[in-house]
Amino acid sequence: MTRYFCQLLAGTALLACVQSAYAQGVQYKRPDGSTQALKGNQPSAAAYPAPAATTGAGTRGRTPTAVSASHPIPNEPLLRKEDVTQPRAKDDGAGGLISRRVGRDDIANIGFGQTRQQMTITQDNFSRMTPGTSALSVMATLPGVNFQSADSFGLDEKSSNLNIRGFSQDQIGFTIDGVPLGNMMDSSNGLSINRMIMPENIDSVTVNSTTGSLGLAANNNVGGSVQFASHRPGDKLDIVGSGTYGSNNTWRGFVRVETGDITGNGLRGSFSYGYLTSGKSRGWGKEKEHQVNAKITQDLHDGYDGEVGVFFNYANLNENNYMTSSYDMQKRLGTDTDYTHNWDIAQQMATAYQNGSNAYPSPYNSVNDTYYSASTLRRDYIGGLHFKRHVTKEISVDLTGYYNREYGQDLMYNPYVATPGGSSLSLMGVTSTQNRGGVTGHVAWDHDFSVFKNHLEAGGWYESSVSHQATDYYDLARDESGPSRNILHYQRNPFSSQWAHTIGSETTMYYVSDRMDFGKVTLSGGWKGFQTTSQNKAAGNLADYNRAVGKLNSTDWFLPQFGILWKPDSRIDLFFNYSENMQAMNANLLAATSQANFNSLSGNHKLRPEKSTNYEIGMRYHEGRFQTSVAAYYSYITNNLLATSTKSANAPINVYNVGGIKNYGVDVTAMYRILRPLSFLASYSYTHATYANNITGQDGSVLYDTKHKWVQGIPRNMFKADIVYDDHHLLMRVGGTFMVHRLADAVNNVHVPGQYILNGAIGYHFGDEVPYMKGWTVIGNVTNMTGQRYVSTIGTNGFVASGSDLTQNLQGGAPRRFFITLKRGL
Repeated sequence: MTRYFCQLLAGTALLACVQSAYAQGVQYKRPDGSTQALKGNQPSAAAYPAPAATTGAGTRGRTPTAVSASHPIPNEPLLRKEDVTQPRAKDDGAGGLISRRVGRDDIANIGFGQTRQQMTITQDNFSRMTPGTSALSVMATLPGVNFQSADSFGLDEKSSNLNIRGFSQDQIGFTIDGVPLGNMMDSSNGLSINRMIMPENIDSVTVNSTTGSLGLAANNNVGGSVQFASHRPGDKLDIVGSGTYGSNNTWRGFVRVETGDITGNGLRGSFSYGYLTSGKSRGWGKEKEHQVNAKITQDLHDGYDGEVGVFFNYANLNENNYMTSSYDMQKRLGTDTDYTHNWDIAQQMATAYQNGSNAYPSPYNSVNDTYYSASTLRRDYIGGLHFKRHVTKEISVDLTGYYNREYGQDLMYNPYVATPGGSSLSLMGVTSTQNRGGVTGHVAWDHDFSVFKNHLEAGGWYESSVSHQATDYYDLARDESGPSRNILHYQRNPFSSQWAHTIGSETTMYYVSDRMDFGKVTLSGGWKGFQTTSQNKAAGNLADYNRAVGKLNSTDWFLPQFGILWKPDSRIDLFFNYSENMQAMNANLLAATSQANFNSLSGNHKLRPEKSTNYEIGMRYHEGRFQTSVAAYYSYITNNLLATSTKSANAPINVYNVGGIKNYGVDVTAMYRILRPLSFLASYSYTHATYANNITGQDGSVLYDTKHKWVQGIPRNMFKADIVYDDHHLLMRVGGTFMVHRLADAVNNVHVPGQYILNGAIGYHFGDEVPYMKGWTVIGNVTNMTGQRYVSTIGTNGFVASGSDLTQNLQGGAPRRFFITLKRGL
């Protein structure tokens, strides 16, 4: 079926190109004002000789060609006026506004006018993907971005991992409309973008690859930043939505109601609901999610313009996890190995382990080869208020307050601990609650000094969070037919509590930034400073399961940043950026390691905040339909903390200060609009990330030889290509990613093979030609078109300093999946 789909896709693409070249006709203007037709059967000058005399403006030596009335040159420009948009961008004083307009159908905006490497994708990119696809997965089409997940939507949080230019996910800052998302996969101090907002309600995603803006509300971004902008309520009453069906009995629905301008004075609302149920693409289980997004805004007209708004988001997620495997398991059991979901086998595995025998049912060699099942349950509420306004013509203020509450459980049928008087298994659950709130804001002053335009900004961020986590065991009845508790339901009344702790964190940040635009030269810079205190308090500990308690402080009140942009002419950007950043230490690290490990790090002054120094230099160029960008970077990270998993199921992790990491590389991007509806984006990324030191013990002896070894999980070379045809009726897309092998441990003993993945889409948008279907679109998507078997995520259970192919920290990739969608207004 894949062969027929690919043939259909290729044939339709060829037909579309021929149709566009021969039937539509496109022209562009030369600098001298003359035009050149891009039409395949354009008659030659010999067939239609030039007239003896011409009138009008001179042609600089060119003889204009006359065209008969039967072969007119069309007046359709390469970019129509309605196709030209100005993406929203915040001027933070260290990056500036996007200064060059881009086509609405461009695959990406490569950041003209910025003093650092920045790329932006819009909702159009989301509309070409399977509805419900994670924003992080859509981002993965950009250079230097590597996102991996075990499911094709990219929604399974346990199996997902993101890195950008060698920086891992917890080293990158994330915000949406200025609201911080924290460490998105940390249930003690963060919120995933997948649960924060539905993909259809994301207007744009801006990726700053190495340096985040000074005003970014984040205390972890030693690397770059990802800034999401949400949908703003529209001016007209409307209902948009979509319905999707696909592989593994996937059903997804989305609907958004736009109230329009209710009062005629700028009061607007937007209310969305989304539903997803899908079988796992590997093994048994399903994912089920309900989401609500709501936003109300009111324009302020008295005096100077402004806006006040309120938002509320809700997510309820219940999903069966994908099982983490080792390289040895994937060789023995296949890359699609997963939880057994066979109760008889699960009980045999548990009994054999607890009896100390090796009588495991075939084909399993260890109790770790498979479990019965595991799940993730999350319930999130987040809301807030937003106010922005000009108080004078040149001075504006922007304030946002937010509050986030999360409740969740991570559950697993545990073969290591039996239920007293019951099953040979128990149900283990990690219960977590999180309460996080804060405020961000700034004051900006814009003034034209005639010689240069100046944007001065000062602001800050304050956040306080408290989280509670506990590990409990729940009884399972002695039942040969199946488990007596449903793992997709929240559990209560444990028979044993293993440990519990409370983590409190508080962050205070300020920043000052300035941007001076002299025309051809733009200077930007400033500094920020912040302090984060984080403390872990034990609410209950067993003597044989000791966890560290204590307080961590991360403070630096001066972290500078400087950038320069030079535009020799309107086609070229040359830029340079320098920045210093710090990642605050989180007490969640204490709750995962032992008191002895913590005391050792503290006593040897090795428990310090991670810091980075970043340099970036690059060039952007555009000529007609062609755009390109080349950016090189160098980063040095100090006090990098490596948290490594252990082979014992219930043992605390080990934490090492591996010293420095040297990280340098280059991104090369090219985008070409072949015809008005046909665009091509290609990129190459090289990342050289290595440890600068060995891991040493208290006495200075070398524990692990990591010096000059590659950082695990980071692809050294990545190639990406996207080709999109969209004439506002016919839509096609083919996108591919190729990456070389990656290392799985710090001493580089284990590596996983490279991968190449192709995804495709074909659809049709109805206009007036079909009654009652105007504005509707039908689209088919296929992921992993060639059905590759590959390793996706590395480090799902943490990395190991020195591992063998028995270490379970790998996830298999999603197989080929098909989806069909009918949607309106999206």
